[in-house]
Amino acid sequence: MISDLSLIPAAETSLSASSAPLAQPTVAPLAGAQLLGFAVPAAEAADFLRQPLEVRIEVRNLLTLFTVIHRADRKIAACKKLARETACSWKTLYRKYCLYVKGGQKEDASGRPSGAYYEPHDWRCLLKRYSNGGSGLPEAFVEYLVNEYAKTTREKDAFRSLHQRLELDWLKGVSIPGYGTADEWYAARHEPRPCREFLHPAERPRGWSYENLLTVVNKALPRAEHKRAAQGHLSRSANHFSAQLRRDRSQLLPFQLLTMDDVRLDLQALMFVDGRWQVVYVEALFVIDVATGYILAYGLKGAATRGEDTEQGRKAGTKMSINGRDVRHIVLQTLRRTGLAPWPMTLLCEGGTAKLDQADEVALLTQLTGRFDLESTGKGRGTLLKSGFREEWGMPHVKGWVESLFRKVHTMLNHLPATTGRRYDLSRGDLPARIDYTKAIIARAEKLVPGPLDPRQPIFQQLRLPVLTVDEVNGTVGEMVHALNWRINHKLQGFDQVFEWRDAAGQWRTMDELNALPPEARTGIDLHARMEAPAERLQRLLIPHMDGFERLPEEALLPLYLEKRLATVNGARISIQAKELSTEPLRYRLPEDEGLEEYERREKGVLLYLDADLATAHLTDATDGSYLCALERELPTDMTDQKAILRDGGAVHREREAELDHVRAYLTPTEEAHAAMREHNEDVLEAATVPGVSLARAMREAKARPAPKNPRASSPFTRKPDPALNAERARQTAAHAAIARDLID
Repeated sequence: MISDLSLIPAAETSLSASSAPLAQPTVAPLAGAQLLGFAVPAAEAADFLRQPLEVRIEVRNLLTLFTVIHRADRKIAACKKLARETACSWKTLYRKYCLYVKGGQKEDASGRPSGAYYEPHDWRCLLKRYSNGGSGLPEAFVEYLVNEYAKTTREKDAFRSLHQRLELDWLKGVSIPGYGTADEWYAARHEPRPCREFLHPAERPRGWSYENLLTVVNKALPRAEHKRAAQGHLSRSANHFSAQLRRDRSQLLPFQLLTMDDVRLDLQALMFVDGRWQVVYVEALFVIDVATGYILAYGLKGAATRGEDTEQGRKAGTKMSINGRDVRHIVLQTLRRTGLAPWPMTLLCEGGTAKLDQADEVALLTQLTGRFDLESTGKGRGTLLKSGFREEWGMPHVKGWVESLFRKVHTMLNHLPATTGRRYDLSRGDLPARIDYTKAIIARAEKLVPGPLDPRQPIFQQLRLPVLTVDEVNGTVGEMVHALNWRINHKLQGFDQVFEWRDAAGQWRTMDELNALPPEARTGIDLHARMEAPAERLQRLLIPHMDGFERLPEEALLPLYLEKRLATVNGARISIQAKELSTEPLRYRLPEDEGLEEYERREKGVLLYLDADLATAHLTDATDGSYLCALERELPTDMTDQKAILRDGGAVHREREAELDHVRAYLTPTEEAHAAMREHNEDVLEAATVPGVSLARAMREAKARPAPKNPRASSPFTRKPDPALNAERARQTAAHAAIARDLID
């Protein structure tokens, strides 16, 4: 047997620094402890040596104390004596001694055994394992807890309600995995089953306290992303995983990738709409160049409540917000400013508000094919379980450059009057009073002027209000954008450092100017490092490529500002419903001689550019953007103009007949069969009634004769009767009269 002394260096004579030092008691040599079994077995020496030094010292000292206690006749008295000598609790010492000698489980915070089970004389029971080596709960029960937790969605207090449901189900007799029903469990332990409406802590199965079960779930799902994924929040857990796609923009060229997004500012402002003032939230739209972080364009819009005359086609009482027209305007303004780069340009948009309408997308892509492209951030999709349901979420992190800008914008505007903060509980407590005061002052001023209190009224300009107007906010945002484009105190990824020095006049000079100095003049010059500003980076990257940029001509941009609609040709007509443009459908007719039959019923095969007065629409191919023709709008016919009614009604009839001729051409065999059937039936009936020549046959023969050359002869009022037809009619009339006389007689 390996001696315990051989496992512990001679210097290990005290407990760890975290425990009170134990005075070495006067006991028999350690060999006596080995004979009693109070030592680390040789087979476990390697495991023992893996423990930290202070742990090995504490275990050795405890084994020495256990030897003294075991040899004493009065164990508790011995524990108390050793406790006084070693400055420790005699109860703790006695509890550890009993656990080591008898084996079993450690006690939890409530004094009940829990955790792993130790055999007698197992030195591992002396290690400080605050989790007791495990929960001691059945694995099926732990799995059940995790599955029940996965049904919830709240973060912090969800488990408390889960614990309450567990106790209620237990009292109802629901079978709990790993335990069975309450009747079975208490009967197996010869304990009375709880019969009250609640479960007393003393009646719970061991380890069922709220704290312990919460610890079990936290141990099963140790990380925040695990908990969120289990609760069906894959989208929220994505940002917490250590595995992330980190993109480097240092190699991007200017305007190679633009991104755009909208944001509601944490700010309220005054806005004049439909002759009245409103306090509204302000929405903003930003376009930035990803390569340089430069803000190329921005726009503001107040989220005012629409009146009757605010916007055609929009319902009164609804909120104004950024729409496709605003997005189209800011995109075209950006292109007007930047022009077309020598390399392909891409605009990255979201799939929500800050997105071009489909018609505008088609117009841009067809007019700027190969030079300008549009991309969407798309949606993320994930499924935790193979047989589970798919979760979808937006992906704002794809355009994280503009998302991170919004935080800076909110912070820089947070000092303005009527700031709201990012949450309701972070807004100023006196904000409602400020707004009420503003409304009251404006109401009093309106009584002093005729008509509405226009912003140009001198009395309004003299007022000092605790709320800014949208125009004033716009000016402040413009200053903020300029400051952001020239900021140097940032940590933008992919940016270079700029090294500068100051000359004798205090002017800042660049490294190129320093290198141009003679060596003796560089002595004593201190270099100062700073980050490159977005505007500086844009200028530096643009200079080598300025000759390759192409300005868009006005004649190419102006059509893109027009209202556009994708449409389908139906019956040589195009009909679109655009309530924001007209309360009635817009109908345009295709010219007959333009050869546009190939577009008939092609789903959204054409793109219409609508003039401002909507009287004319310019038709283009929705695929390649080629110009087809100009269309005139079809207006309804005036009901008071009878000539117009007859004229247009005849045109409608002729057009319908022309459409029916298309069908008739395929039904010629059916037409011939019907004609033959009618002719046969007439012959049968006429032959059965009067012997001789059939009247129907005579009529057919008369119709088969060539028509007269005189056009007026074709009229039923001017055409002369056919002699043969008249003779046949006279003969049949006489025959009918003879038959009638015979019947009377």
